[in-house]
Amino acid sequence: MKFIDNILTSDQVQQFKDYWKNNQNEKYVNYEIDGEIQDYRLLIDRNSPEWQIILDVINKDFKQPKVYWAAYQRQYFAPTMHVDDFETGTELNTYTYIISLDTVPEFKTIAWKETCPSNDEIMPLYLKQWYDETLVGDVSRKKQTTSETEDVDHTFCHHGHYFCDWLELDNTFTYVAGNGCLFNARQLHCTSNWRKYLQFNSRDLLQLHVSTPETI
Repeated sequence: MKFIDNILTSDQVQQFKDYWKNNQNEKYVNYEIDGEIQDYRLLIDRNSPEWQIILDVINKDFKQPKVYWAAYQRQYFAPTMHVDDFETGTELNTYTYIISLDTVPEFKTIAWKETCPSNDEIMPLYLKQWYDETLVGDVSRKKQTTSETEDVDHTFCHHGHYFCDWLELDNTFTYVAGNGCLFNARQLHCTSNWRKYLQFNSRDLLQLHVSTPETI
């Protein structure tokens, strides 16, 4: 995970917030549970001034971006551990940017070094062995204690053992307005469980995806 400070200016942060406010008719529901909306997304129009800002961000890190995508997100839930399925199956390298629009210490993105080709393969590649081990109390492959230092109590847990502790932590990005992080989209990652803090009802962010022959 690469940290990028001041990826947006304060004026640009406000510009994207205004873009969200002024384009409500274009947002779409990305995820819902039992009819309750959990995640809205608003694609950044490629003919908009905001899209040029997105391109400026991407071009600072990549010389040969082939496919890219950007959206403003408003989430009402804390995503558990997953990988980003953007361009699944591509031979290109795929990366994710998370750009914070607010300074909130309780909002974090936590990434581990382990990768997975898709979400469908997390169970056979990782969870099955971990589940069998914890079933009999085998903790010999436990690597660290992220579950004790970060809000990950919404991630995979079995018999009191959190799967994330069987992984190698890459880094944790804490939300500061205008700052961002960049990581391999196939890395296992999650959002911190900010919903446990009752003062928060939603969180906003920008998410970008890039596919490229380059490696960072």
